Amino acid sequence: MGSESGRLLTREELLEYLKDRLRSLEEEIRIVKSMIALLEGVKPREQEEQEPILYGKKKIAILYKASSYIRLVPQFDMKVPEEAMEYLEETVSQIREKQAKAGVPEEERAALHVDEAPDGGIVEIRIANIKSTVEHLKAKAALKYIAELAYELRRARGAQ
Repeated sequence: MGSESGRLLTREELLEYLKDRLRSLEEEIRIVKSMIALLEGVKPREQEEQEPILYGKKKIAILYKASSYIRLVPQFDMKVPEEAMEYLEETVSQIREKQAKAGVPEEERAALHVDEAPDGGIVEIRIANIKSTVEHLKAKAALKYIAELAYELRRARGAQ
């Protein structure tokens, strides 16, 4: 493999090229898996607003906000540690408790849904049945935290 000037690539240049190519292919696979998941479970959604979640200048996820739910769609192969999922579950539980005190029926209270890809990565996290602005803000903060933490851990493991 050579460059335009005809010189051979150094070992480091070749290694960096291969790593970049692998990241690109992994991203393409993630996108194809997401598209398949969407097509297999196509259902009409409420009108949604999109909000990107950035890590520095890199878009790591998109939050889709509707009047009764909020969902997070990662833009990378997202794996979430158990402790972080427990935090998210606790946040949803707190919302449910407040809804119960307000007289919201059990089946209409906040619910957490996590859609996973076959490889165990997360395709989407959705918090449904959120009603108030405060509930939306709590859910948004928790989902944003999860995305940032998962991305930081991924970077720490050496993936980009």
